Order: sequence, then structure tokens, then C-alpha cells
Amino acid sequence: MKIHLTTFKTMGLATVAVAMATLLATGAGAATIKWDTGLVMPEDPVVNSYGDIDLDTLNIASTVTTTINVATGGSLTFKEMNLTKDDAAKDPTGTLVVNGSGQVAVGTSGLSIGRGATGILTLNNSASVTVNGTLNVGRAYAGVGSGTVNMNGGSLSATGSSYLGNGADCFGGIYQTGGAVSFTGFFYMGNATGADAEYVISGGSLNIVKPNETSTNAHLYVGRTAGDATAQLKIIGSAATVDVARSLLLCPGGTLAYVMDDSTNHITTITAYGTTFYAGTLLDLSLLGFTPSDGQVFDLITVTSSFANLANLSLVGWDSLAGNTNKLKNAQWEVALSTDSKTLQATYIAVPEPATMALLGLGLVGLVARKRR
Repeated sequence: MKIHLTTFKTMGLATVAVAMATLLATGAGAATIKWDTGLVMPEDPVVNSYGDIDLDTLNIASTVTTTINVATGGSLTFKEMNLTKDDAAKDPTGTLVVNGSGQVAVGTSGLSIGRGATGILTLNNSASVTVNGTLNVGRAYAGVGSGTVNMNGGSLSATGSSYLGNGADCFGGIYQTGGAVSFTGFFYMGNATGADAEYVISGGSLNIVKPNETSTNAHLYVGRTAGDATAQLKIIGSAATVDVARSLLLCPGGTLAYVMDDSTNHITTITAYGTTFYAGTLLDLSLLGFTPSDGQVFDLITVTSSFANLANLSLVGWDSLAGNTNKLKNAQWEVALSTDSKTLQATYIAVPEPATMALLGLGLVGLVARKRR
């Protein structure tokens, strides 16, 4: 591995060693390494950071899997970072794993996870990744790109626009079981025709925040307002919180999915300033280890302003051929606004057991027989 250094500085007891395509920074002090034109890792390095590594640019473009581990007490700082970049023909995979209290900071040029290849970011424990610019999870290059974030703990934040599946024929997925995710301004899921995006959250928090108090920019787009993208925001159980400071927009090709489980509240209610539904949007409701009582009501979304174009939303399982003209009603659920029009609610419709149906059938037969007499 060839390294061109413009600055090499160690402090305290830190050491930096490079051997067999492995970069290791260890010790109680700090190691600062700066590259003038960026570092490209073309082979198969494993970077373990227990000290501090400061780079202008890091591009992972290997022919095989590249892994960067940031352990407790370590930090990586970049102006720009790509996991991986522009190397789709070689099918590389770049993986960044942040553990313990490890920290990663990316500057205004942003972080791309899977730009024209496959990228994976995993956060554990109290790890933190801060992007002071644009975040791309799955960014198309030469027609491909796949990015995945496994959010198990810690914090992930971006101050610029954030994209999940940015470009045609690319995929972006975030799978959150804990920790705090915060995106400032705009969060786009499926930001191009042919893009595919998925955000699954079962714990922790997802917050779309305003850049300042007077701003009206804090929107979450599930799907693309113009074009044909596939995007799903899926919420499992009641352990998570989802808050959108301004508008939640369910766009064409977008699905909002809830999985109700046997936790105390069964479901997480999204809070937003307002919500807009575009044509061709879907609501998917399912159960996991839990059966509601007949007529039990669940709050799906609560707004302080209003719901726009609710007639554009369809409930998965709605069957117009059965004579049902209500697109928000199927055999198991009926969805409607609360009396004050501030909450979108789902009411459970109990399906009679087969034995009950049989008894009802016998009762009808008896009724007909009595009428014949």
C-alpha cells in the first residue's frame, strides 16, 4: 500500500504502523495523519483506530472487502469519505464499523455509503458519526450503488440533505434497533426513478429537524414526488420514536408500514407538523405476536397542522372487486381521521373464528326452516 504523507504527527504514547496493507493507530495519545489529495485503499486493508486519524479524503475502492474499525477512544476525521466509490465492475465492499465511544466526523464534502458499489456502515454502543454535509446511503454511479446502515446504538447525524437510494437502479437501506438518528433539512427516500429505499426502525429515534428556528425546511419524503421510485418506511412495535419537524410526504411508490407487536403500546405514532399523500401511496398494517380486540384503535400519525389528500392513500388488502369503495378499509382494518382531524387512526376488525362462522351458519339454517313452517 502506497502512502503519500504531507503531515505525520504523533503525540503521547500513540504509534502508527503500516504493514501488509494494514493501518493501525494505537496508544493512549493521538496520531494525526493528513493526506494532501486523499487516501485510496486499493487492496484489502483493515484500519483499526484507537488513536486519532485525520484525513482530507478517504476513498475505498478495493477489489475485495475493506473494513475500518473504530474502537473505544478512537476517532476518524475526514473532509470527504466514500464507502466504496466508483468501482462497480470489481464489486468491492467497504465497511465502516464504529464501536464503544468511537467517533467519526465527516466534513462539508459529505459521506457516501455505496457510491457505485457496496458500502456498509454499522454503529454500536455509544458510537457517533457526524456528517457536516450531505449523506448518501446508496448513491448511483454507472447505474449501480448499494448502501446499508446498521444502527444498533450511538448517534448518526447529518447537517446537509440526506438521501437513501439516490439515483436510478440503486438501493439504500437503514435498519435501526437503537440509538439516535437526526437529519437536518431534507431526508429523501428513493430520490430517482428506479431507486429503491427502505428504512426499518424498531428502537431508538428518528428526527427530521429544522436548520434553525425560523426555517420551514424539515421534510421526510417517502418515495419521489415525480417519477417512479420504491420506498418504504417501516415501524415495528412501540419502542421507537419518529418525529418530523415539518412535513411527512408519502410520494408515488411510497409505502408506510406498521407492524404492531405485543409491547405495551403496540405501535409507534409518528408526529409531524403536517402530512401529504400523493397518488399511488400505500399503508400496510400487520401484526406480530399480538391480536387486538375488536374495535381497538391505534394512532398512526399525529399532526399539529393537517392531512392533505388523504383520498390518495390506499390500504394494502383493499379489494374494490368485493364491492368495497373505501380504499382505507380491508377485511381486518379501517383507517380514518380522528374527530378533530389531527390523528390518522386504524381500527381493528375482528375476523370471526371458523367455529363461530359455523354456528352462525347453523343459526341461519334454523331461521330459514322456521320461516318455511
